[in-house]
Amino acid sequence: MKKILLLIVAPFVFFSALFADTVSQEEADRIVLERLNKETQSYTVYAKEGVQKEMRIITSTGELLEINYFCWVYYVRYAADTNQGRYLIVKEANGSLLEVDAKIGAGPEDLEKWREVMMEGDSNVDANVLILGKWELVLLDGGPGKERKYEPTGYVEYLPNGHFGWYDYETKEYTLYEGKYWLDKTHNEFPLPERFKDYWVLHYDNPRIFYEDVGMFGYKYQQYQDRPPKNNFLLKFIDQNTKSLFCLDLIPAFPHPDFIYKRK
Repeated sequence: MKKILLLIVAPFVFFSALFADTVSQEEADRIVLERLNKETQSYTVYAKEGVQKEMRIITSTGELLEINYFCWVYYVRYAADTNQGRYLIVKEANGSLLEVDAKIGAGPEDLEKWREVMMEGDSNVDANVLILGKWELVLLDGGPGKERKYEPTGYVEYLPNGHFGWYDYETKEYTLYEGKYWLDKTHNEFPLPERFKDYWVLHYDNPRIFYEDVGMFGYKYQQYQDRPPKNNFLLKFIDQNTKSLFCLDLIPAFPHPDFIYKRK
C-alpha cells in the first residue's frame, strides 16, 4: 500500500481558525460543526475521545495517510444505508482543519466507542455551535404586514474563540473586533423567564475606541454596520441557517423590529 506524506496531499482541503493557545475539545467540536453546517446530506458526527498523537487513515483512493501531530479526530458517517464516511482532523496547536474522504468501508473499527457529537437535524445542538460562521441581515420583522426586506451591506462572522468580525461589501475590508461575544440564558444577571426557554441572550463586549482632541464624547463603540444598537439581544434560531435578534437594551415603549439573519 502506498504511503503518502501529509504535506503533499493535494486532494484534501484545509481550513483554519484563529487561536492564541492550543485548541480544546469543545473548540474543536465547534470548528467541525461549523464546517458541517453547509452539508446537504444527512450525517452523524463522532469524536474520538482525547488528543491523538498520531492517526492512520485509508483514503478514498486507497492510499495510507499518516498524521503525526497532536490532533482531535472526528468521523462523519453519512446516510445510514451507505458506508460513505469522512475524517475531520483538527490540529491541537492552531485549530487548522484537515478533511479526508475515507475509503468505503474504512471507517473506525471501534466507532461504537466514539462520542456522538451531533446528528444532522438535531434540535438540541448547542447555540454556541450554531452561531458560528457568517451571517447576513436580510429582513426587519416588525410583525404581520410590517416586514421589510433588507439588502445586506456585509456579513458578520462569529469565530470559535469568542471574537467576531465584519466584512464590508462596499469597502471590501474585513475588521476583526477587539471585543468578544458570548451566549447565555441571563439578562442583567437574571435568568430568562420560562416562556423564553427556546431563546438565548447574545452579549457583546465592545471596547470604546477613543479619538484625540474631540472632547469627552470623542469615542464610539466597536459595532458592525448591519447590527441594531446596544449590546444585549434576545436570540432565537428559527432553523440552523436562520436566526432572529431582538434588542433588549432599547426603551420598550418604542416598538422596534426583530432582525432576521441568514447564514451566508
